[in-house]
Amino acid sequence: MDPYEMPTSFKVSSNCLEKWDTPEFEDAFLCELMDNEGKLPLDDLCSSRGYHEDGSAEVTDLKLEDKSTRLIKGSVHVSFTELSPTGCRDHDWKDNVTDRIYFSLDLDSGIVTLEPPRLRRQYESDEF
Repeated sequence: MDPYEMPTSFKVSSNCLEKWDTPEFEDAFLCELMDNEGKLPLDDLCSSRGYHEDGSAEVTDLKLEDKSTRLIKGSVHVSFTELSPTGCRDHDWKDNVTDRIYFSLDLDSGIVTLEPPRLRRQYESDEF
């Protein structure tokens, strides 16, 4: 892991943790992520060296791995608008970005640790 790409973390509310293992947990957890939009690594998902437009993020599709432990790993689908400067001060180029954010949730402390985005590179068939 690049030392400049350290995981970020924040604490979810006790109200959210009380809903663990109930049908209401998914909505409560997704709301917590939306409330902490500024801590999500959205700018790192921008491919055009831009930045995310505040308030444009939508977090959906919670997927959880092994639920039998107290440290839950999972991912969410995130969509947002990327803004890239165009050289004109009052007009940014907009692009829609969609990706997955991976996290771990400690059910004892309520700490959510967001992993830095996984970089993907697509190669042309004749590149190597």
